[in-house]
Amino acid sequence: MDPRLMPGPMMPPGPMMPTGGQPVADPVALMQALRALVAEQPDDLKPRYPAWFRVPDKPSTNQIWQTGQRLHEDHVGLRQYMDLTLRRLRPGEMSGAFPEDLEARRSGDQEVFTSTALIDEHHHVAGLLADLEFTVQKPYFDERKKQFAHQLEDAIWHLRREEILRHSDANNKWLPLDEANTFLTYGMLVNRTVIDLSDPEFPFDSELIDPATVYARGEGKRGLRAVYRVYESRIDELLDAYGDAPDRVTRALRDQYGGGVDYDATTIQVVEYWDRWWWGVFAGDALAIKPLEAHEYGLVPFTIQYSPLGEPMFTEGPRDTPLYDRSADLVVFGANRKEDELIHKLVPYIGPMAPRHDQFEAVMARVLTGLKLHINPPLIREVDAMLAGKERPEVQVAPGAVNEVQRGLESLQGFPFAPAPFEVDALLTAINGDWLRGSLSPTAMGANDRSNVSGAAQHAMADAAAAKIVKWEKSLQLYHTRRFSSWLMLWRNHGHLARYAGDEPTPLVFPYRSRSKDGPVAFELTREAIDAVGPRVDIVLKRQRRDQWLPLLNAAKIANEMGVLPLEYIAENLLGLDGFERLHEEWQEEFALMQAIRHPLFAQVFTVPAGIMAELREAEGDPEKQAVLQQMLQLWNQVVLTQVGPAGGAPPTGAGGPPAPNPNPNTTHGVSFTELGQGPGSLTGQPGGPIGPRQAPPAAE
Repeated sequence: MDPRLMPGPMMPPGPMMPTGGQPVADPVALMQALRALVAEQPDDLKPRYPAWFRVPDKPSTNQIWQTGQRLHEDHVGLRQYMDLTLRRLRPGEMSGAFPEDLEARRSGDQEVFTSTALIDEHHHVAGLLADLEFTVQKPYFDERKKQFAHQLEDAIWHLRREEILRHSDANNKWLPLDEANTFLTYGMLVNRTVIDLSDPEFPFDSELIDPATVYARGEGKRGLRAVYRVYESRIDELLDAYGDAPDRVTRALRDQYGGGVDYDATTIQVVEYWDRWWWGVFAGDALAIKPLEAHEYGLVPFTIQYSPLGEPMFTEGPRDTPLYDRSADLVVFGANRKEDELIHKLVPYIGPMAPRHDQFEAVMARVLTGLKLHINPPLIREVDAMLAGKERPEVQVAPGAVNEVQRGLESLQGFPFAPAPFEVDALLTAINGDWLRGSLSPTAMGANDRSNVSGAAQHAMADAAAAKIVKWEKSLQLYHTRRFSSWLMLWRNHGHLARYAGDEPTPLVFPYRSRSKDGPVAFELTREAIDAVGPRVDIVLKRQRRDQWLPLLNAAKIANEMGVLPLEYIAENLLGLDGFERLHEEWQEEFALMQAIRHPLFAQVFTVPAGIMAELREAEGDPEKQAVLQQMLQLWNQVVLTQVGPAGGAPPTGAGGPPAPNPNPNTTHGVSFTELGQGPGSLTGQPGGPIGPRQAPPAAE
């Protein structure tokens, strides 16, 4: 298979424009302005950086521009690979074909067979990843700091919810689905988050970045050292994204592109640069759209997560051997280059399935073409020399049509085709076998292809499908863990200044997701909470399979009664519930209330009087009904509550006093003779019944 010869040109994808036209927050200008309004900060409120951190040297504009250009050129192979994946995921844009069939494909002599299997599975898995439940866990090692840990958990949960809404407001799709689609398509997921001090309610500017435009430079365990983003943008969109253009920029653009430059139609190349301290945006010929300035974060505000498929990122192939292009899936790039190995590391979800998918489409294109030829075959007309040059009779191919020929002078016969090779079935069987082993089963895709499959077998196939995508789930989980931990670090060092952005101080406040009945309703996210337990949080993405709760609960009940599994483990690991402590506390409160409601005296003391009082309120304006209800309430209090007593039990009796009156009716149903002082185990031990002898208990000495 040679995609270079597929229909349509194969060009590297155009780098993404500034997403949504959203301006990037200017950290320096806002922080300087707000700090001027805030009193001198004590040392414990100043930004904290790692012990190893040193402010990097300020790079020159030419150095940034040249490095960005070189990185962009060196990674052309990776961008072509990403483009190939995008084309496969666009219906009708690509179809597999054998090289020797390409000329027939172009001339229209061969049919095109398009399978949507890759597209269907890609979008199905993207939906499964997007539907994972987002939960936050903050470990703590001091019981006194538990409340701070709960505050960070709730703050991140609310920030994620607000981030999803803001992403949609920016004319985008559902954020979890955009994240999953991007990750599966490019084998790479990139987010840039900077502090936006102009928005006290959501002081973060979070944006997904096109992976085809990002080139990262790392520094071992210390993480990212710098990120270059190289893309193309229309001049008007670029200037809108980074503020009004100063006069020097306008003059430079006019000099470079001519006085009549059309900002709405002219596209220029852009290099955006970020390191741990500096950032800037340059376009055209190293023209500073946003001059290099300090953001003071102490970290590169990008989170990059790589595909779980393919070779490990830390490995390097033996580049002292010739580079062979065995599959012909890609053009041959520069020999033995490290950048070209990224196509084997950033592998998209459909990457391993693509070769057999192309083979399947190529085979089926021939089968489809052969089928149409057998249904409506070309004809050979044999004519005598006497008919040479005469008009060819029209041939009807409709069912039941009658065609006439000159007997003995001409004849019509079908084109002689070779019989269909029997190897086609074997080939398709082999391709389908590889497909079933490397992709999701029809059951996992929601299609029941068999009628005699038991429920247990279907669940087993669903579990097998889940195991195939669990590595993508874990990678997304790691992406969010690293991302939101950096959010808390940014907030701890700089975000607190956002409260002074408005006319009045506005703290960043979140409601508690669950709280005790007498606890506060909301809390303020403070530097003290982050310092108490640290900024690192664990994001857990869980798949709630509530259809299996019943068997899981039965197994958990047995295990708990045997003393094997504690309740907290059952809740978090079997049922996938978050926040066991708070859930268990609420359950205890509800259980205590239900126990009280089930007590026989509860209805007598609380339920019935409350019901009568409710009827009294509803009978307002009806004096007769109110009088009847008042009398009912008085009688109830006199007859029932007097017997129950002020403490909910029998009225107390003095030492040696008369026994309590028997409230039971003159029947043995529901009578406790022991409580009446009769029968075995009673105070007297004497036999008796409803009409038997009764004796008071002896007086106390």
